[in-house]
Amino acid sequence: MSALPETLKFAQGPHGKPFLTNPTTPCYQFNVSHSHHHALYAVAVEREVGIDIEYHRRPLELHALIRRICSPAEQMVFSTLSPPEFERCFFACWTRKEAYLKATGKGMSIPLSSITVSLPPSECTTLIHVQGADQESLYWSMDNLFIEPDYSASLVVYGSQDYSISRFEWSWDALNP
Repeated sequence: MSALPETLKFAQGPHGKPFLTNPTTPCYQFNVSHSHHHALYAVAVEREVGIDIEYHRRPLELHALIRRICSPAEQMVFSTLSPPEFERCFFACWTRKEAYLKATGKGMSIPLSSITVSLPPSECTTLIHVQGADQESLYWSMDNLFIEPDYSASLVVYGSQDYSISRFEWSWDALNP
């Protein structure tokens, strides 16, 4: 981006997603998420993007949350999982759904249970179905991001998977030599 930082202007969509208002070529989209000791920033060119990270905090009443946020198909998968798989699967499910809602700009305006995503141990990370929008899953790509063992993170971008992910790490410690 060739614009000076002080010239950038921001606004919010109807559900709070920030965007740049001054026209740039190419058009940059961005999203941010943070949890515990990590923050993730996603920047995409000419396509919507959403990102989410969650620290596996304990204790959570996961069974009650699953009844509230999961589609019936996802609840069936959860009923077959061992306790260690159950927790990992819950956080994968949560970050995939939240990253999708952030990418679309809908935020929490639609129920999480109306979205069905693939769940571990499936190797494929996909948006399977959005209730009331049968073709929606065709337009979005989803990826897991490994941060460290007690975190789950997901990235969702509009369009096919013809994109690359670049990772840059930064630490506050770099400011304190």
